[in-house]
Amino acid sequence: HKRIIWACCFSPDDQYFFTGSRDQLVHVWKVKDKSADENEQPVEKSPLKLVDSVTALAVAPQLVDQKNLIAVGLDNGLVQLYTWNE
Repeated sequence: HKRIIWACCFSPDDQYFFTGSRDQLVHVWKVKDKSADENEQPVEKSPLKLVDSVTALAVAPQLVDQKNLIAVGLDNGLVQLYTWNE
């Protein structure tokens, strides 16, 4: 991210976490047990670009059609729903 991160949440299986930022992006990260690389990179090569700053994130506690269901709250008051899987 290039701006402040305002939101973070984990997938139901605790294998991924999602971050949302003032830079209007949502990134997906893979949780690793141990890492020698201190500069981890997001799993998703193309982050989700939104129309306003991300202020809230939530992931449904169960998969929907084998995908994570993500609610993204924006600074302009909108809440948008997305699905994601690796």
